[in-house]
Amino acid sequence: MPDRSFLSWPFFEDRHREWAERLEAWCAANLPVDHHDVDAACRELVNMLGRDGWLKPTAIDPANPSPLDVRMLCLTRETLARHDGLADFAFAMQGLGAGAISLFGSPEHKQWLTKTRAGEAIAAFALSEPRSGSDVANMDMAAARDDDHYVLSGEKTWISNGGIADFYVVFARTGEAPGAKGISAFLVPADANRLDVAERLEVIAPHPLARLSFDAVRVPVSAMIGKPGDGFKIAMSVLDLFRSTVGAAALGFARRALDESVKRAAERQLFGAPMAELQMVQGHIADMALDVDAAALLVYRAAWTKDMGAARVTREAAMAKLFATDRAQEVIDKAVQLHGGDGVRRGHIVESLYREIRALRIYEGASDVQKVVIARQTLASVGIQQKEGTDMTQDLNGGITPNGEGFAGVEWNILGQRYFPKAVCETTFAFETNSAPGQFVPVHIHPNQDEFILVQEGELDVKLNGVWSKAKAGDLVRMPKGIPHGYFNKSDKPTRALFWVSPAGKLKDLFEALHDLQDIPRVIELSARHEVDFLPPEANE
Repeated sequence: MPDRSFLSWPFFEDRHREWAERLEAWCAANLPVDHHDVDAACRELVNMLGRDGWLKPTAIDPANPSPLDVRMLCLTRETLARHDGLADFAFAMQGLGAGAISLFGSPEHKQWLTKTRAGEAIAAFALSEPRSGSDVANMDMAAARDDDHYVLSGEKTWISNGGIADFYVVFARTGEAPGAKGISAFLVPADANRLDVAERLEVIAPHPLARLSFDAVRVPVSAMIGKPGDGFKIAMSVLDLFRSTVGAAALGFARRALDESVKRAAERQLFGAPMAELQMVQGHIADMALDVDAAALLVYRAAWTKDMGAARVTREAAMAKLFATDRAQEVIDKAVQLHGGDGVRRGHIVESLYREIRALRIYEGASDVQKVVIARQTLASVGIQQKEGTDMTQDLNGGITPNGEGFAGVEWNILGQRYFPKAVCETTFAFETNSAPGQFVPVHIHPNQDEFILVQEGELDVKLNGVWSKAKAGDLVRMPKGIPHGYFNKSDKPTRALFWVSPAGKLKDLFEALHDLQDIPRVIELSARHEVDFLPPEANE
């Protein structure tokens, strides 16, 4: 029998304990299902879970809305994962796919939730693209307004439930502003005209995954979830809510691996005695038990914190996901080792767990990025400040992306001196101005368009086709690709390329002032890399 003592922890209420006990009995009677046809298995699982009421935590009840219960989500994912990884997948994708509708959907959109909660419709979350998985703000897919419709064009990939979903929550660039501010979310029925499954994707732990093609797919304006330009904020809110549950699924896998290993050690005879009597085996079992309990504490702390009303659980959720997924990988690896040849035999439970766990360390925030998030949150407590509104989403491919409250840029304050660590993100600079020596003009590179926006009073000298010009506050300076970061030189007098810190209290106002690009007085085109020079005052005399 698996360890259930954690249910007595103070994180839970009686309703959680009763839910977990009933679900455990249901899983024992109904799981696993036959995985031979993965699409059919997922449809069957969604139907079964919905029919028997287990999908209710995945979305709000439109008739009686209340906040999503993250502890219930985590308990359900852990229990399902321990019995059948595909069952956990089916449950989790219903929640992820319906999350944007639960949090931001209109009454019309929320009609779908009655069906997803009952297992009568399958949901999907379509965010990733071939060129922008982690770097969400760099997405290419566009949604162009055409009277009372939007026309969606582009591709999405690695879409869970792709090919079997009844609807997709799709994120596309609508152009209200550069970068993350110009992304919106749409509810798109799977049978929409010119929406096609371009490719089915095979992975080491089979799940329904697909690349989707949107060839001028028309949807009504009412299909937009939230307001224009809110798509990035919506996506990050959904991922923030569900990130702890990924750790819960990993915990379920690890707990099953521990259970199988304890059973193996007790039953297997080696050298005339039970394998469990070998001290090396005992050491492995001890490490596994320690990792499982520690992961459970982190996962349910994060879930409890969110349920208690915390607006954001960035640090807690990052810790939970990082530790639970990484340690689950180690626990399962030890289980394979303890099972010997059986551990790598296709169809054995620990072999299946070994394949299932790997993806969890990548999706919804790769392990390396969770470390960066945790470090920033921790360093903030000793005066190294992260500018509020900046959110490291999944990895470092495109630097830091905005989370809807501001734009990319992190303030580091060390003994009164402000720095920006180049190694982490190269999207926001400041350059010394000619008009005010010793002061710096902040500039921001839009991830899609290689653009700088000057957002503070001051001027910056730039060279345009051999002619010097002054870029003033509010000007948009469009840079060619490949501009090196750091120092820019003319002769032997380099300008300082220090990294920007916004004046206190002005970040939000400055950004809002430039939110509509029509407010920018002019655009300065820098046509070639060799014509770009940023100079200190004396160099332009």
